[in-house]
Amino acid sequence: MTQASTSAANFGLLLTAVINVKPRLLLILRTTRHAAETSDSKHTCFTHWAGDLTTAEVCPQLTSLGRKELKIKDAAMKDFTMDKPTDSFKIRYPNHGGVSLKYWNFDPNTGCKDILIKGGDNDIWRIWVSDEDGNDRDIDTLNTQFDYKTFCSKWIHIHIKKRVWD
Repeated sequence: MTQASTSAANFGLLLTAVINVKPRLLLILRTTRHAAETSDSKHTCFTHWAGDLTTAEVCPQLTSLGRKELKIKDAAMKDFTMDKPTDSFKIRYPNHGGVSLKYWNFDPNTGCKDILIKGGDNDIWRIWVSDEDGNDRDIDTLNTQFDYKTFCSKWIHIHIKKRVWD
């Protein structure tokens, strides 16, 4: 797993990653070409509407030889994409109850991909994911430990918040 560090970003350099196990998943500042309006409409981009990657643990899934990259927009670490949309990964948020998100099974013909979210060790925290279509929570750990969906939109919105009970 890797834990992102913003120390290099504060000096205008690329974001760095502390590597704990191989293979590597590198977190770097990304160019806007993958997320620009004129970019490939099938190349997935993520934004955190609540939460960020500052203390997240990121590791590649379905590993193959070679380096994989998540491209981070800026030091706020809210927006990111992959170098290749076929790169699968898992993100765990240890400072937010251990909730996690897994991305895999990208189809280059349709732009569809599978996303699984999981509740963590501390049920005070929840994670939900939405897309560009509608204003709903497409998958949510509010009432379940796991939730899954195949998404076909370019932008995926990640929300990590404390639960609110009535």
